[in-house]
This record gives sequence, C-alpha cells and structure tokens, in this order.
Amino acid sequence: GILRLVSRLLERTDFEENDMLISYAQYAYREGKYDGNILAYLEQHFRGSIKELKNLYKDCEAFGLDTYMLVENIIIQLLFSNVFCADKIKYLDAFVEMQGSVELEKAFLAQCAYDYFVKDAVTDDYIFARIEKLLLEKEKINRVSKLALLKYYSNSPKEVWNANLIEDLVNEELEKKICFPFFMSFEPVCRNLQGYSDYSFVEYKGNPRGHVVIHYCIEHDDGAATEYRKEEMNHLYSGIFVKSFILFCDETVQYYITEENQNMEQLTQSSVLTRSEYENETKPWRFTLLNDCIIAKKLDDYQTVESDLVSYMEKDFLTKELFKIYQ
Repeated sequence: GILRLVSRLLERTDFEENDMLISYAQYAYREGKYDGNILAYLEQHFRGSIKELKNLYKDCEAFGLDTYMLVENIIIQLLFSNVFCADKIKYLDAFVEMQGSVELEKAFLAQCAYDYFVKDAVTDDYIFARIEKLLLEKEKINRVSKLALLKYYSNSPKEVWNANLIEDLVNEELEKKICFPFFMSFEPVCRNLQGYSDYSFVEYKGNPRGHVVIHYCIEHDDGAATEYRKEEMNHLYSGIFVKSFILFCDETVQYYITEENQNMEQLTQSSVLTRSEYENETKPWRFTLLNDCIIAKKLDDYQTVESDLVSYMEKDFLTKELFKIYQ
C-alpha cells in the first residue's frame, strides 16, 4: 500500500528534501496512512495550513517524535498570517521550552502586544510574563511590548508589579514627553509622574493617519461656560490620541471629537470629562490644593484657605525648580 511505498522511499533516499517525496508523504498523511518515518519527514518539511500543522504536531507527539521544526513553523505562520488560534500559547510555551530562537519569540510577543495595546485584544498572562522575563534578562525589546506590559501592570494588582521595571519603562516614555493616561496608576512607584498629577485626560483611538481634532468648552457649576475651542489631539502611538486638561472641582469639559480621513470629516465621539472627588483626594499635588481652597472658601473656612495657599506656593516653587524647561 501507499504507506509502505512512501515509507521505503524515504528510507532509500535517506529522508532528503525533495518536492516529489514531500507530495507523496503529504498525500499519504492526508489519507490517514502514516508511520514514524512519514511523520518524522513531514515534521521537517510539511506544507499546509495551521489546522493541518496542529494535527501533525499532535500525531508526532503521540509517536514520541521531535517536534521543534513543526512548532517553529506554527509560530512563523501564526506571526505572518495573524490567523486566530485559541491555543497559540501552548505552542509558544513549547517553543520556549525547546529553547527556540529568541528573536522569533520576541517578534511573536510583539504581535501579541500590539493586538493587546492597540486593538484591546484579550491576551494571556503568559505573554506578559515572557516580556517581563526577557526585559529582566536585558534583551532588547521593542516599544509596543514595553507599552503593553505597562498597560497590563496598570490593570493588575499592585502586588504583582515590578516597581523598578515600571519606573524605568515609564521614564523612557516621559523622556520623550509622552504620558499615556494609564501611566497615572503608577504614581506610587514613579516619582516623575508627579508633574502630571494635575491633569485629566481624554483618550481616543482612531486612524493613525487621520487628522483628529477635539472640540470642547469648559463649564462651571454656576452655569457659565467658555466658547467652544478646537485643538488637534496628540498622537502618541499607532492611532492612540490624547488631550490633557487641568480641571478644578467646579469645572466640566463638554467635548466632541472629529476625525478627518481623505478630506472627509466625521464626528466620532462625544462625552463629558470631570475631575472626580476621588482624584482630588488621592492626588495631593499643586492644583488639588487650589481645588481645596475653592471648597474651603465656599464653606467660609478661611484658615484652611490660607494653609492650602501656602502649601500651593511651596509646591509651585519646587515644581518650577525641579522641572525646568530648557530651550
């Protein structure tokens, strides 16, 4: 039968790579006719879909055969085809256990990181554990993997944070004058974020090549409001745009966002931004003190007003001395 024929051909040719032999072996395998020889040959040379590769991996494992080339092929196909694979972590873990190429692993991690950071894809904890491990091993890791790890930390309990690593990664971005809104979660471990603690942020995801504009007015609790203004939002990374505001306790920002693509402007998002009481309580920086002054004045508590103003002036002086702008 075909099983015996193909198996003997492989032995006689010493399993050399040959297009005809590959075709014979693949045909036999797809017909369900295979032995250890055919599986071992296909493990090195199989050409097929992700589904077929996964089935071949299972069969090779059942025969106790080496599967390194097969796993590497699966990783490469997943990387370049971006096909959904529910159990891709299984193959990445196997690849790492086999001490596969670190460069290929980093490329795969970067793709997963991009999907998580930009597309909000659900991502397994293992991806972030690997990124963290490679960073601690001083491997050169690309920016999106670092940003994804920071975002992951921001959504995780503080008990699992690597504080030193977080501070280093956040400072890399701050040196480029870039602060993502979720960075503010790291104020307890990154002192350089104190200079941003007065800000409230609007974040928008759109076309990286689009022209994104925020239109806004600031309303006060007495009903007074500024005229609508418009400003181009800052593009921080791959379609993530941010605009920052300094708000006081009695202020609200009414805003809407427009995105222009190919000379067509479209209203894409509208909402309201306020500075929450939680922010006022947990961010004891300069403008929080002014907020407290406003509240104390309304309550005719002039002793608190005076105390807070003194504290504000002290912190304002320190801020200007510590965060000087150099031309």
